[in-house]
Amino acid sequence: MRRLLALSSIVVVVAAIASLAAWQSTLAQEDAGDCSPTDMGELNETNSPLSASGDWSGAECNDSRFHDGRPGRQFMFSLSAVAVVRVDLNSDDRDPILYLQDAEGALIDSDDDTGGSNDARIERELPAGVYTIEASAVGWAGRDFGTFDLSVRIVSGCHDVVDLGTLEDSLSAEGVWSHYGCESAFRSDRSSQRYRFELSELTRVQIDLISVTADSYLYLLDADGALLEVDDDGGDKWNSRIVRLLDAGTFTLETTNWGDRDLKNLQEAGYRLSITRAVDGPTIKLDAILAPERVVQGLPFDIHYRVSNLGDAPVSSVDGRVQVRVRWPYISNWRTSEIDTSGDDGELWGVGASYHSDESLAAFGSQPLEQLFSFSGLFTWRHGPSDVMLDVSVLDPDDKRLSRHVLSRPIMVLTGFDLGALTVSVDGAEYRVVSTVGEDGEVETEVTAVSAGLQADESNSADEDASKLPDDVQLKALYAAGVQTQVLSDLPAVVDTLRTAVDSFFAQVSRGGLPLSDVPSPSAPTRDAMLAVSASAHRELLEQAGFDSSRFQSAETAEALVVRAGQAAALRIERSIDRWSLLDDVISAQDAITTHASVSLASQVDARLVEAAELVLLKRGADDGWDDAAVASALADFRGGIDCRPNTRALSSGDAVLRHLSPVYAAMLDRAYCGILAADDDHDQLLTGLGLSMNPLIPETAVEDRPRPTPQVPSVEWVLTRVHEDGRIEFATELSNGEQVLPSGRMFPADAPTDVWLRTGPVMFGETELGRIYARRLGTGTVEAAFVASGGRPAGAARWSLPADTAVGVWLLSGPVERAAVGSGDDLVQRVADQPAGAGAAQFGDHLSLLSFIENNLQRNP
Repeated sequence: MRRLLALSSIVVVVAAIASLAAWQSTLAQEDAGDCSPTDMGELNETNSPLSASGDWSGAECNDSRFHDGRPGRQFMFSLSAVAVVRVDLNSDDRDPILYLQDAEGALIDSDDDTGGSNDARIERELPAGVYTIEASAVGWAGRDFGTFDLSVRIVSGCHDVVDLGTLEDSLSAEGVWSHYGCESAFRSDRSSQRYRFELSELTRVQIDLISVTADSYLYLLDADGALLEVDDDGGDKWNSRIVRLLDAGTFTLETTNWGDRDLKNLQEAGYRLSITRAVDGPTIKLDAILAPERVVQGLPFDIHYRVSNLGDAPVSSVDGRVQVRVRWPYISNWRTSEIDTSGDDGELWGVGASYHSDESLAAFGSQPLEQLFSFSGLFTWRHGPSDVMLDVSVLDPDDKRLSRHVLSRPIMVLTGFDLGALTVSVDGAEYRVVSTVGEDGEVETEVTAVSAGLQADESNSADEDASKLPDDVQLKALYAAGVQTQVLSDLPAVVDTLRTAVDSFFAQVSRGGLPLSDVPSPSAPTRDAMLAVSASAHRELLEQAGFDSSRFQSAETAEALVVRAGQAAALRIERSIDRWSLLDDVISAQDAITTHASVSLASQVDARLVEAAELVLLKRGADDGWDDAAVASALADFRGGIDCRPNTRALSSGDAVLRHLSPVYAAMLDRAYCGILAADDDHDQLLTGLGLSMNPLIPETAVEDRPRPTPQVPSVEWVLTRVHEDGRIEFATELSNGEQVLPSGRMFPADAPTDVWLRTGPVMFGETELGRIYARRLGTGTVEAAFVASGGRPAGAARWSLPADTAVGVWLLSGPVERAAVGSGDDLVQRVADQPAGAGAAQFGDHLSLLSFIENNLQRNP
């Protein structure tokens, strides 16, 4: 709705601007009166520039012809031939505004701050004729002060190319980027100069553009003017360098810089250009960048790239390291590590070596390299035409940059999804959704009702007011269109991938033997909805398999459950594919959300369960089981897909012991949980791209109906312990919320008496005491420990043994802590304070800081 109103406002504003321009042109002619413009004369190559000075303090002839209440002085000049003319209006006192009119008084151009600082500038090609300039300023005419300087000049020489000749050993030139130099053909409002050189044979050249006072920028073109290469900071510091193998022929260089032609108040911006035969050595360059042609502001996108050594020597010859960085857009994880020249498989960055961050850019024998990861790009505030810019540097052992190569690719940043034009339905009625994209990347989307009798590709009449549609209808139609274009556009490919995986799996196991109910699809592609369905399916799986948490369990039991989970997931995928085939061509809003949810569940969760089951089948077919190299590698790859911080309780159903017995069982549940989070994130990104703050098809719970959350006090879930070199034994706890807590007095003495229970200080969560850890040394030297909840007793608590020969310094993990029966527990405890002196009592009260605990790099061994 807001976008529709904004579009209407834009139309009104454009019409108003057009009317104002016509009125201003007429006004400029009618109000000239007796205030004739000051004639500056004829402008030509010999007398350029024409200059004038003035002030805005006079009472007469000081009124702008374009803005009431503003000052304005008129000047006139003429041209006898077509020329590129620059008009500059500068003032130290006021913020000047410049207007240029033709002989008929029609406004040609106006400007406020193009000239640098607050000064005004107009530069454009003009035909022969007479022209009028108005020198105005921001503020009212009664603001009685302010002087200005006006200049009009011909910008010449922009097509002149300096011929440097044929390269023998070296060529060079020096120049200055002046205020009035030629404008760069590649960088708007940047001063530039072009040079030409020739090569008589195939030559690897090094071209350096060095400037002390400006950030140089260098372009290399072939004889036809086609751009071969561009460089910003490939040389030392901010200087440019291009190293390239060129065939015999003629080439052109454009020398320019990052700053505008006013050069940020610099007095002079000189430069030196040199062309030499390149010295043999490594030449690390970015071969390619792969990114989408169009992205949406606020949504991440992948940036892939390929890097090669095109030089005559390996990087090891200069003892260098290689690093790739993203220079634009600004992102958090914007650079790789500094990659050395030696890797697990031998030397890296040898002559001709090429590496890619993604298989989509594999070429010229390039190989993947772990340190070269694909970047996640993000434009957070800018839209319209932009660039993705990367650089690769070679650094010496002192971190001095030996070389740098910059490569960029154009990209269009949109304010939202371009949905095109499509028809959707909401509550049985059809609506047309149409997006239009402006040159600045602004996306406007309109929703209109489809009148009876119109075809789907026809539009309603222009006078139909889309704003009459209820907001909820427009939002639902927008969401349905988003699902159709952003989620279901590649559904055939998703189906092919899922069907291939399911068919491959069922070629190894049967579809039968699963008395499972038809678990419903999630109601929405959100974390809560998908977690509820997945947890329900997991509980049902355990129940149908007869899992009993009170019995001793084995790894084989866990692996059998993984296979059954894969069977159930594969069946759910097949059912989902069947439902998707029944979708109407015109998708309804309700079908959009249920299909979105089922696609997310199948591709992000159930597909991972099938993968885990296939791992178990792979292990069963290997002689060495999980120790088989191929099986171990496949399991490592699967576990490597755990890209979130898993919540081990989210899908738990009394099966924590199976997690500890079977790595593949734990990885299966963790991958499923991460898939749920990924689907929830994808849903949020869809809403962002549609400009929606919430899903219009998910009812929002009224604030008054929401139960107030009760602060939850976590319980102790695990006991951790390790042996110190001096024989003392340290205890710690981990809570159900993942937090580690160190109780006071947690050091069990090395010389503790036999068969005497000692206890730590309280395990605290805020002001709440959760319990204490009890320990005693048996006659065999084994230490027995238990956690007793506040008010519990050791006699009713589970106990774990720590053998006398336990390795020093290794953190060990107990089984899950269960709550014990309430009781005093004091009958089995001898407090440290009650022990006689010399019995180690003081040691048991020693403290260790939490920081030390964290820095010990906790290693859990169940």
